[in-house]
Amino acid sequence: MPDRDLLARDGGAAGFRIFYERHVHAVVAYVARRTRQPDLVLDVVAETFARALEVIERHVRVDLKEALAALAPEQREAVIRRVLAEEPYAEIAERVGCSEQVVRKRVSRGLASLRQSLQGGE
Repeated sequence: MPDRDLLARDGGAAGFRIFYERHVHAVVAYVARRTRQPDLVLDVVAETFARALEVIERHVRVDLKEALAALAPEQREAVIRRVLAEEPYAEIAERVGCSEQVVRKRVSRGLASLRQSLQGGE
């Protein structure tokens, strides 16, 4: 699996672990050759992967914002209230003035759209 797909998996956490395991030995060897200071190698490698993770997380946040913005307004509100704010379906239904079943469908369809969008399926 290419690194890009790997990092997109499970919001990046599981994918990043595999990415790390896949590349850590090469990065350690590279840093050891470049620094020629064995006591610095692990610190530099840790900092390198920490920065990589920060960049990946930033991209995931941007991608998620864009994917949420692309949802229909009703789906976006239902997904945000249910998933991010952890509001119960009944409370969301009352707030937006529709049945709980409608809210469940909006959340389900919104999450399906997000999944497809974030996996590159437009």
